[in-house]
Amino acid sequence: MHTIVSEGLYKNDITDEMRFGIKPAHLQQPKAVAGNLTKPTATGKLILVHGYCATQNPWEQQSSDWTDAVYFLGPPHTMSHDDFSTRVVAFAEAQGESLIRL
Repeated sequence: MHTIVSEGLYKNDITDEMRFGIKPAHLQQPKAVAGNLTKPTATGKLILVHGYCATQNPWEQQSSDWTDAVYFLGPPHTMSHDDFSTRVVAFAEAQGESLIRL
């Protein structure tokens, strides 16, 4: 029995949609429209976050690599994922930033 692939009839690349299915509408990136190829510009600060049970923020060791960055450092004890994420959001808001939610 011959397959389409072994006979060389399939010449396209395997896409993410083939591997994982079509993304829900709220997760899809908007399609580029011809003539509207400008890249979005980032505004605000880059918030660099450590692992949720870390005792220091490793990004601060290379602070010269970043411009206009702020470093989140939570308390040095284990907490729930919800508590950690709530603290990150509160930190962002205290910096005058809002988080982009997908």
